[in-house]
Amino acid sequence: MTKKYDSSIGMRIREKREMLGYSREYVAEQAEMSPSFLSDVELGTKGFSASTLMKLCKVLGLSADYILFGTADTFDYMRVAELLSGLDPKYLPHVEELLAAYVKSIRLSEN
Repeated sequence: MTKKYDSSIGMRIREKREMLGYSREYVAEQAEMSPSFLSDVELGTKGFSASTLMKLCKVLGLSADYILFGTADTFDYMRVAELLSGLDPKYLPHVEELLAAYVKSIRLSEN
């Protein structure tokens, strides 16, 4: 990867980290890397492995497509699953009903 490409990747990681209010130390710990390495990634001076990419996606709730290319062409179902994962299972039928009604409403308003 070229330095310019690395810096745009790092910029997207940093922007999301800051938007979430996460410290560099917190993200580094969660992604099992040192804060200095994460800093280098954010500055675009170091690249990273696929394994590290997966960890960053999970911690930041981003897709690999977005981190690497700046696009979110596909819906990030992982983010929705993450939001629901901490919910008590007894509430899932209600969430499903609400989501179905919301999707139906959107589709009707688009026609």
